[in-house]
Amino acid sequence: LPISGVPAGALGPLTISTSAMAGRMAMPGMSGMPGHSVLLVSNLNPDAITPQGLFILFGVYGDVHRVKILFNKKENALVQMADATQAQLAMSHLNGQRLHGRVLRVTLSKHHIGRAHV
Repeated sequence: LPISGVPAGALGPLTISTSAMAGRMAMPGMSGMPGHSVLLVSNLNPDAITPQGLFILFGVYGDVHRVKILFNKKENALVQMADATQAQLAMSHLNGQRLHGRVLRVTLSKHHIGRAHV
């Protein structure tokens, strides 16, 4: 699967189901819960990962609203999907996959990605 911004072979053998490509898969009890649409992605390679690369990778599973690589822990990032169903879909397909030589951990985050208040 070629992904712009992600070197060939960085993901190893990654297969994507037809339903994942469509970005829509029913997860019982998960739809319509925007509060659970933020994923914590950990064990990233801070020397190789970019917000754009994560945006493209997670975008395979739905609409990505925001990506933030944590400032003090560059091996962690928050990825906000459009809804909980898309977040669950991305988590189920990407958790445990290799990216830039590291095994990704993708979990639901208790954090929200908000904009700064003025």
